[in-house]
Amino acid sequence: MRLARLIPAVATAALIAGCDSNPTEPTVDVEATLSQMSSGGIATYSGAAASASTSGGMMASPSVPAANTSNCPYNTATSFFVCAPVTSNGVTFSRSFQLLDSQGAPLSTPSPLLVASIRSVIDLDGTITPPQGSQTVTTQITRHEDATLSGIQSASRKLNGNATQRLSMTGSGFTFTSNDTSATANLLLPSSPDQRYPLGGTITTNRTVTTSGITTTSVHQSEEISFDGTSIMTVKITVGANVRTCKINLATPGVAPTCS
Repeated sequence: MRLARLIPAVATAALIAGCDSNPTEPTVDVEATLSQMSSGGIATYSGAAASASTSGGMMASPSVPAANTSNCPYNTATSFFVCAPVTSNGVTFSRSFQLLDSQGAPLSTPSPLLVASIRSVIDLDGTITPPQGSQTVTTQITRHEDATLSGIQSASRKLNGNATQRLSMTGSGFTFTSNDTSATANLLLPSSPDQRYPLGGTITTNRTVTTSGITTTSVHQSEEISFDGTSIMTVKITVGANVRTCKINLATPGVAPTCS
């Protein structure tokens, strides 16, 4: 059973218009960039990589709702824009973000000339309700993600951050639990709409999987996701002494990866 099938994706799309006294300077679409961090962030690619894992994708992460400055009020005490929690199929998404200038100072307004980086903090927590008629399995997920997209005013946007996730699935006679820690390093998100896929960078996840039923087993697993600017995402999976490499074509979702 894939967790990604249990949580409906929340659409992400937004636009903003900004103005400044000097129109010749580079400007960014702040709202579109926030949406890009949702659809092209850590959880998205980690979920896709889970389809190539030995556990059959059970660690996939749900889609992250979009955020924008119009419905996420600025909090002067924390210097974060704070979005109202969104609950979907039993999972509550909490999100806040900071708009930072070139010196790293927080901005209270989405100035398209001044925003140099965006820090996004996302929390997920809840119990997923199985679809009607399916096997009764209780799924609990808790995830925390903190990532910063820098270089927004340039052609080289780098996403760096960390995430932790705990997933527990309990059914008749079995329990499956995974504890993940992920690190995203220099994930190059495109600044041009003509480029759809990351130009480089890695996402590394270390995971401990524990299953119990008749016997209890605990296995350590790691995944290294890498990108090269094409639609092919490479996933190196290590389970104990076993290593395999899988190629996932992001342009053809649903197609099984090629592994060796």
